[in-house]
Amino acid sequence: MKNKEEYEIIFRSNIEHELEVVEQALLDHEIEYKIERLHDNPIFGQNKKLWENEIWIKKEDFQIASELIDKTTEELSNTNQEPAKIYPDLSDYYNKIFKRFDEETTYFNTSWNWAAFVFSWLWYLYHKMYVKSAIILALEVGLILWLGAKGFIFAFFIIFFCGLHGNYHKYEQYKSTSENS
Repeated sequence: MKNKEEYEIIFRSNIEHELEVVEQALLDHEIEYKIERLHDNPIFGQNKKLWENEIWIKKEDFQIASELIDKTTEELSNTNQEPAKIYPDLSDYYNKIFKRFDEETTYFNTSWNWAAFVFSWLWYLYHKMYVKSAIILALEVGLILWLGAKGFIFAFFIIFFCGLHGNYHKYEQYKSTSENS
């Protein structure tokens, strides 16, 4: 950006829609601005961006633009538009978790599910993951029968695994069935 000392940062956002609305408001009022996109900010590391976009305003327009942006962002926050569901046939709970799984690139994501923890194989059965349900039931019963009281300790680890990875297993199942249909 040329002559950066003539400009001040007025707005930062990593939400594209929010940036577009603010940009349109500045255009409507003929305020000169510049947008700087921070894709690989070395301060925060490649995957740890604090802000994706910054809007810079000339210092002489700062006060007017500041009031305009405050008004525009307030209007944005007051619109009670519920974001569209990515997975319309699932509850808000699973939409939020599945959206996070879509955004993360790790091989095996985790999130806690109390129902999967408490009901383990029954939870998997309810969610139509029949093979996993049968494996979990066989492991739990087999460990208890084979090791007696010590088997309960190992069965607890299986139950803990269900609580930790149940949502991801449901996500995998949902993705595979939606791809097949």
